[in-house]
Amino acid sequence: MLRFRDLAIIFTVTIVAALFLKMFVLEAVFIPSASMEETLLPGDFVLVNKLSLSSASSSSSSLNATIPFLSFSKQVDVERGDVVVFRFPGTAEKSVLAKDDLLVKRCVAKGGDLLEISKGSIWVNGERKAFIEGNPSLRSETKLFPPNENFTFNNYGPIRIPKQGDIILLTKETYQQWENLIRSEGHSVSWSDVRGCLLDGQPVETYVIKENYLFMLGDNFFHSYDSRFWGFLPEKNVIGDAAIVYWSLEENHRSKSVSDFLGSIRWGRIGMFIN
Repeated sequence: MLRFRDLAIIFTVTIVAALFLKMFVLEAVFIPSASMEETLLPGDFVLVNKLSLSSASSSSSSLNATIPFLSFSKQVDVERGDVVVFRFPGTAEKSVLAKDDLLVKRCVAKGGDLLEISKGSIWVNGERKAFIEGNPSLRSETKLFPPNENFTFNNYGPIRIPKQGDIILLTKETYQQWENLIRSEGHSVSWSDVRGCLLDGQPVETYVIKENYLFMLGDNFFHSYDSRFWGFLPEKNVIGDAAIVYWSLEENHRSKSVSDFLGSIRWGRIGMFIN
């Protein structure tokens, strides 16, 4: 018969193992919107593989986490086309999301890439990319989000995705483009018609980017709140790859009986790998 001490040890080991898995290996995410259709549907439950982004690449940024007696470090190495889960950076002035909300999007460009969306096609470094192949019937051009005069849904850029070490020129014309990113890197920044750009109270003409950044899009990009609205994603905000759909229910299902519940389960999506 198990003694109280044995039960306490089993309980403690179980809790530590669960915490370790959640912090470093797996995360579970619910998909609430249609922004990733048809890759992911509202009502999908997704497992996130945090270890999949480990890399020895010296150019990648490091994510570190520590718990008592244990430390863990991994390198972020997101590839173009990866579907990843990340924490919302909260850099937009007006946003429908809160900072650190979990989002799922596809990375279409990395730091140093030249990105352009032209007539709905995605071009990276002059090459047309087919990352996003959603159902055209899903792409009604409904204005779901606040208007942005800098782009339309079909056209965006060309724009270079910033990376660590980039030197940007700060002028009256470029200040608004970069002020939110600079603030997100821990600085106070403002513009004076007399002194120009003030960084931490000192006049400057250039700024050196501290972080590596990604450009994220939803596969159903006419219905996606993504980098076109809130800007570049710091690599350090990435949690991991969206790996597998482990459970899926019809959107807005109302189960009044066991048969209703069973009928709302999307059996064909359970166990589906995400790519």
